[in-house]
Amino acid sequence: MTDKLTIYKTYETAFQGVSAYILVMSDCGDIEKLATITFKRGSTGTVRCFLHQIGYTMQQGSAGGGGYDKLSAALFDASAKNLKQFGDRPHSDEYELALTIHGAAEAGNGSSNWYTEFKKTKLTLIAAIG
Repeated sequence: MTDKLTIYKTYETAFQGVSAYILVMSDCGDIEKLATITFKRGSTGTVRCFLHQIGYTMQQGSAGGGGYDKLSAALFDASAKNLKQFGDRPHSDEYELALTIHGAAEAGNGSSNWYTEFKKTKLTLIAAIG
């Protein structure tokens, strides 16, 4: 039997620098998974963001350097790429979701952060890792 402490140490090593979130809509007791947002902080300080809006291609963004919110910047980069997937369907619910994600990331590049901006929407952000 594996020692429980060993399992936790293995987990911490595997997911060091990772935080992951699930974006859901809760309506009348039903919960619908809309997107996942995962951040990976690299050893050099670069942050990578993996944004997967369900039903569409996952997008990757990144931010490096210092002096600003790199999580918001990396999400902004990924969400800008995500928006490009809706070129011929600009007025769908999915496009509106992509705009909401992009708007939260954009506002996070100012005086706020992406997570605080999501709390202002009607969507629920669940921390899965981190």
